[in-house]
Amino acid sequence: MTPARALRLARLSAIQRRFDPLPIHAHDAAVYTRNAEDLAGLEDLITIHTI
Repeated sequence: MTPARALRLARLSAIQRRFDPLPIHAHDAAVYTRNAEDLAGLEDLITIHTI
């Protein structure tokens, strides 16, 4: 494994440990994001607004 890849995996692991998932059961939930494609497939559950 290259040092650059090891660093990317370490950063990803740190982000995943801090991630708090959104409660999908929330009524009238809306998400504002710059990366709407990351939420593909959730359109029936939440309102997605691209900023």
